[in-house]
Order: sequence, then C-alpha cells, then structure tokens
Amino acid sequence: MLSRASIVADWPQFRGPDGQGHSDAKGIPVEWSEGKNVKWKMPVPGQGFSSPVISGGQI
Repeated sequence: MLSRASIVADWPQFRGPDGQGHSDAKGIPVEWSEGKNVKWKMPVPGQGFSSPVISGGQI
C-alpha cells in the first residue's frame, strides 16, 4: 500500500477516481516483492480480483 504521504486524493473504485488506472501522485513505488515497498499484508481466503478503496485517508 502507499504511505499516507503519497496519497493525494481518494481512490474510490477499481482503477482509480476516473476508472483510468493512473495517478498524478509523484514518487510512488513501481516495484514490489515480499519485503520491498510493502507496508502491510492481510490474508484473504480464496481468490479475489479487486482493488483497495481509499477514502478520507482510510483503506
């Protein structure tokens, strides 16, 4: 997840505010691994295909 400092707007739906899948935020991570650029993880049973929603600074 992105740090609070890098969140400049709400991300209210899959693929972002306009459904376009891009952000104007600067300096956000572009690579992830088990330990790189991961702030937290939550186990989810089964498979899922979705996106987190960010609103008012909460995920």
